[in-house]
Amino acid sequence: MSVTAEHPAERTRGRLRRWVPPATHFALPMGLAVLVVVGTFGAARSVTEQGTLTGAGLALAVAGALTLGWRDRGPIAVAAITVAFSLLYLALDQPHGPHVIAPTLGLFHGMLRGERRATLTIAAIGFAVLWLVLPLRTDPGPVDVVHVAAVAGWLGVTLAVGELWRQRDERLREQKRTREAEHRRVGTEERLRIAQDLHDVLAHNLSLINVQSGVALHIVEQRPEQAGIALAAIKEASAEALAEVRHVLAALRAEAPAPRGPTVRIDDLRQLVERAATSHLDVQLTIEGEAPVPASVEHAAYRIVQESLTNVTRHAQAHEVRVVVRRGEDGVSVHVEDDGRNGAAQVPRPTQQRQSQDLPAETSGSGLDGMRARAEALGGWLRAGPRETGGFAVRAWLPFTTAAP
Repeated sequence: MSVTAEHPAERTRGRLRRWVPPATHFALPMGLAVLVVVGTFGAARSVTEQGTLTGAGLALAVAGALTLGWRDRGPIAVAAITVAFSLLYLALDQPHGPHVIAPTLGLFHGMLRGERRATLTIAAIGFAVLWLVLPLRTDPGPVDVVHVAAVAGWLGVTLAVGELWRQRDERLREQKRTREAEHRRVGTEERLRIAQDLHDVLAHNLSLINVQSGVALHIVEQRPEQAGIALAAIKEASAEALAEVRHVLAALRAEAPAPRGPTVRIDDLRQLVERAATSHLDVQLTIEGEAPVPASVEHAAYRIVQESLTNVTRHAQAHEVRVVVRRGEDGVSVHVEDDGRNGAAQVPRPTQQRQSQDLPAETSGSGLDGMRARAEALGGWLRAGPRETGGFAVRAWLPFTTAAP
């Protein structure tokens, strides 16, 4: 493995980039420097009882303003330098004026960057030194208590505003992180929902295709008209599965807007039952009640019935399935029961036995887990198990209280 040595010029440029801020950082300091120059000359002309402006004083005022260009690279150093330049300016008995803007912004930015202890220390030292600077002036005069109180108030307001601004920025950043985390959570839940829906649709339709194709092969010679019905059901089931896959892929690829609500409703169960019924499986559907149902509850009810019928088709070897959906005032109940191989009087037909063996068994129970998760997500419940009289039953309760409208 070869290692390419860094050129000395590149190292020098890298150090400069770390220590020299970009030109955009000097927009504020340059404007402030112009303001300091103009304001200092104006103060020197209008306030005759103060000291005379000198080149050294003007240089200190301008240097303090330009130092703010490094405020993001070293906030504490900038705060200390701007305060020091301002104290030196006063020590030279220069006219009071806008030179105080630079240390104000330096201390403010130190608090804004979260360097509270160091910034408070610099402010306290600067305030204490100010009592030593005043006697060094050529004409100090008596110490003005009002002036000292004003300086203390100015420092207090500067530090307090910087701290409040920092807290505000932290709250905004935390809110942004919370929103991003919520968006990621919603995105994850949406992908899981899409995956679950895709699983339900494909499992159901592929199971129908398998069963109907088995029926068609069994009766194609004896009853060709019944074979045509089975083939039509296969065509419809495969078309629905393909349409669902295309819809999901389009949403994932952002080729179409993501659906804002479920695409299936309780009334669509009639078409679902018609497709599930075969010459060997009688599916009876009863829908009771006319109360309005939130879309999320309708979607969950449809998928629970769909997955239940898929399980019956794949595993139960049943003759009859009864589906009852009741729309109440506070929720929807779903009841699916069959007379499958758990029934005491169940005698599987040879054709059905062969069809069931053609399908892989869901030993993991992911279908029941998915149905239970849908019900619990709405604050409801789902129970599934063998019936005392034979067969299998699925019961679910989907309340409206936690459902989205």
